Amino acid sequence: QSDSEARLIGPGLLNIGQRAHTRVDGQSAIDYIYTSITNPGAFIVPDFPDGLMPANWAEIYSEDQIYDIIAYLLTLESS
Repeated sequence: QSDSEARLIGPGLLNIGQRAHTRVDGQSAIDYIYTSITNPGAFIVPDFPDGLMPANWAEIYSEDQIYDIIAYLLTLESS
């Protein structure tokens, strides 16, 4: 859900860049999102169960494609 922060299956994606840099101490938003895509069980947002996100995106997408996804996610900001 890219147009809202509302919870559906997982956290909404609107403003993900602003929230991502606060999730894990010492991780930038880019690092957090990258880890969330490639190793989704590394950090679980409180009140969400583990295993919601497929764990094989790193096998499906190339590094460039993953960074393209991250670049897109960082554009999802409210006006």
